Amino acid sequence: MYFHVCTHPVAHVWQITEMVSSTALCVKKSTKIEGKTSDLFPLDPSRKHIVDCYLVHRKPENITCDQCTEGQSSATSRCKECGDFLCSACADVHQKTKLTKNHNVLTLNKLKSSSVEDFRNVQTCQVSGHEGQPFTHYCCSPNCEKPICNIQSNILDIRQLTEQTKGVADKIQIELKKLGQNEKQIANEIENVFRAHQEALEKRKLELRDNVSHTVAKKRQILETQLKSIEKEVLKLDQVCKFSDEHFSNSDASEFLQMKGSIQSRINKLTEQTTVNEPYQNGDITFDQSTNKFNYQEYARQIGFICSSSAYLPNTRVQIYDVEVGQEQVCLKITFYDYQNRPLKESGMDINAEIKEESGKITKAPIKDFTESELCYKVFVRPTHIGELTALVSVKGKPLRNTGYHIRVVKSGITAADDRKNLNRQKQRRTSYCKYFSFLIFYY
Repeated sequence: MYFHVCTHPVAHVWQITEMVSSTALCVKKSTKIEGKTSDLFPLDPSRKHIVDCYLVHRKPENITCDQCTEGQSSATSRCKECGDFLCSACADVHQKTKLTKNHNVLTLNKLKSSSVEDFRNVQTCQVSGHEGQPFTHYCCSPNCEKPICNIQSNILDIRQLTEQTKGVADKIQIELKKLGQNEKQIANEIENVFRAHQEALEKRKLELRDNVSHTVAKKRQILETQLKSIEKEVLKLDQVCKFSDEHFSNSDASEFLQMKGSIQSRINKLTEQTTVNEPYQNGDITFDQSTNKFNYQEYARQIGFICSSSAYLPNTRVQIYDVEVGQEQVCLKITFYDYQNRPLKESGMDINAEIKEESGKITKAPIKDFTESELCYKVFVRPTHIGELTALVSVKGKPLRNTGYHIRVVKSGITAADDRKNLNRQKQRRTSYCKYFSFLIFYY
């Protein structure tokens, strides 16, 4: 039985071969079919088996041989594998030919009491070396799209596994190349950071030295000026003392009394001018480090860290929690493991989480690091509506799950079991409504 795009059966095989007009009608007579040849009509094996069974049961005398090239001999048997009716001569040849001698050739008399199942042939593989193998799979590859046997399926599985393994090997090569590039890049970054620190320290050292030189020069100038002034005063005092001593030694009483007033006045004046008892400046200079709250060894240890994660993302475990409306709560707990399935205590992971609402609105979710206490990261959310949220989590820009993680939002104070029952009731109502409306649409 053949069919056309209208999906109605067109005619049996001999009706197609005898068609001479440029058009044909399908069984329902609803579609005109253009063309003369049977190439336009793909074979429908299931309908052909039904028609063959009907013909054998009802009209065996009208069945002719499908393989006779000359004349139309009446068929006496049917090959189950080929699906062809055979006359006695063709049946003998069919059972002696190397390719078909193992086929099941049944007489029409035996088939009269048989069901449709006896007319259906088991499709087998025709690939060299796979003859007789039944089809067990269907290859969906765009370059294939055909049924295949179990042997071919295993080969395809092995090929697919080989391609997958080669893909992993290629990824390893990429990661190895990236390791070498990152090593050079990080080494340059470290060199630049410490060079910057060294330049900053050298600059500060020069500033402090300049500050010391300026402070010392200023103090020295003041002290030297004061020293010169004091030396002048001392010289004047020495001169007065020397004049007084000479006057006492070389004059008598009457002469001394005549100069007493002048000498006394000069001594009093010099005494009043010389009143400085301390230097204007001192020579004390210190290097105050009280503003430096940490030691340099500790500071040096805090200049950057080498971050490298050993997390194997396929082993990542994500625990999902129901949350209540209006409260900030933990909705996800993320624990990372290495390739040997050992939990990791790695802080500073590059994790990003977004919450997608049912309306399509997306907001960034806060993530807190609990690796020190619980070996995990926690994602927080504050929902505003009852329903369902979707958490989209990515690590280093790669999504942990393409579909995200579905989070149920329940009423404050309601148990999860009660809320689950309510959601199930709502889903059942929606399903009932959909069925009802679908019935109305179909009916009208």
